[in-house]
Amino acid sequence: TMEWQGVNTNSEIISESILSNYYTYANLNSTTVHPTIKANAYNKIIYKNIYPNIDIEYVFPKDSVGFKYNIILRKGSDPRLIQMKYSSMDELNLDSYGNIIIKTPFGDIKEHAPKTFDNETNELINSSFILTKKIIGFKLGIYNPEHEIKIDPWVVLSPPAFGYTYFDINYDYNGNVYV
Repeated sequence: TMEWQGVNTNSEIISESILSNYYTYANLNSTTVHPTIKANAYNKIIYKNIYPNIDIEYVFPKDSVGFKYNIILRKGSDPRLIQMKYSSMDELNLDSYGNIIIKTPFGDIKEHAPKTFDNETNELINSSFILTKKIIGFKLGIYNPEHEIKIDPWVVLSPPAFGYTYFDINYDYNGNVYV
């Protein structure tokens, strides 16, 4: 699991591009006959001001493996605040290409080295991951802090040895769903 560290717990969540499918989850606090929660699916979810003047967008591209997340730096933001902490059971390594390889019991996850752009000039900005123990951050080269900047990594899940077969689905009393 990954957790964003030091975030604004009052950030605004915006969903875009509703999809036709939806998901249902057990509502363990319900006393009704059908204790389920219906959750709509969206193509994009944005966390506004998750850090001061920093947004995080999750996008699920069509016909692609994995998902994208973009980090949008607006005027007055500090990219050094961005920290992703991984669970103690995951092993993280930085490979020679600048990618983060996360070894999990269910297969490897690759966080491709970020591509960072100035959204106003479309110029590429040097950037890389910083790995300290189980925490990933970002290092950016020279950029104009008056412009909106997009940090654009790409996450890919490697198929585990047993393939993409779902063996079980369950939930816990905190509302988490496990496949």
